[in-house]
Order: sequence, then structure tokens, then C-alpha cells
Amino acid sequence: MRREQLKFRFKGDRNYIQGGDMYNELVRTVGIFYDTSEFSLFRLKLYRFCSQQCEILIGESDDLELSPDRLVADVLGKRGDFNIYGYVFELSEPITDRYSYDEDRVFSVCSIAENEIRVNDECGYSAADVSVTMTKLLHNTLYPVNERRWIVTQFDLTRVFSNEDAGNLRIVLQHNFNDRLTKSAIFVDREQIGFIYFSAI
Repeated sequence: MRREQLKFRFKGDRNYIQGGDMYNELVRTVGIFYDTSEFSLFRLKLYRFCSQQCEILIGESDDLELSPDRLVADVLGKRGDFNIYGYVFELSEPITDRYSYDEDRVFSVCSIAENEIRVNDECGYSAADVSVTMTKLLHNTLYPVNERRWIVTQFDLTRVFSNEDAGNLRIVLQHNFNDRLTKSAIFVDREQIGFIYFSAI
């Protein structure tokens, strides 16, 4: 398996790597070795928060080379007849940079109706970031949780996000499992491109 260091910056005033940032950096890094536009599945599972730089082990084998208790996230990509596996581990190298991110800017272009939320205009952020932020708003509106918070824990996509998706997203919450885990469908216009999962912690 190949080993590649990931390059993270903190988002806003956060002191951990947010799910949208993990998605964006993994798609970028996997794309160094494989054409992600050919993927018929891109699955990212997030297992724990991390606050330092990370590396990924990536290849066409699902053999885990490091202790699984160090695992931050894993990736499965399907391309044609074979799979690509990636395992993300935290390093001891600190994250020293951050960038601004205004959730209210995303909120301002969203509208909620019953169990769905849609974005009505571009807001200048990536589709992954927008999908996480709008799903968070939908959850906090429909299912506020006291002394806990909703976080993204999984993306299951039939294709990776494109730059044009960010202004055309719609999230439909389909299942809420006892205010602990949810499954929501992701649409770009009328095309369903997968699911996003949230957990209350």
C-alpha cells in the first residue's frame, strides 16, 4: 500500500478536523493515484476526531497494516471491477494553519420544508462543506439534542462531488434512529447521488 501525508487546516475556530475537510482532502489525495471521476462508489467513514496532521495508507488491498485503534477514518472507492481502500491515521505533527468559514453564510441560502433542506444559491464553499453544514442545520432544527451535538460520520456517494454541486444540493432526512444516528439522502437537482449519516455525541 502507498503511504501519503494529508494536509489539513483547521476550519474557523475549530480545533479538530471537520468531516467536510476530511472528505475534500481524501478526494484530493486519492485523486493523485486514481481517477475519482470513474468511481461508482465513494464511501468515507469517520470514527473519531483528530486534531493533528494525518496520513493515509492507500491501495487495492484491504489488509490493515497498523493498529485499528489508531484509525481515524477509512475510505472505499469502487472503480470498474476493483476496489480502492484507504486508511487514515493521526500523526504527531501539529496543524498550524486555519481558514475562515462562515456557517451563517450557508444558512442564509438554505430553506427547510418538513424533512428536507435545500440550498438556493452559491455560497462559495465546497459541496462537501455545504452538505455537512446544511444537514447540521436540518438536524438542529428538527431534532435538537441537549448536551450533545450532531456530527457527520459517513458519506456514501455514487460519485464524488463536483464543484457545480454546491449550489444545487438538497438533503432529505429519511431515518432517525432514536436521536443517535440518522441517514439522509443527498440530491443534486433531481439526481440522488448517495447518503450522508450523522450521529449525536
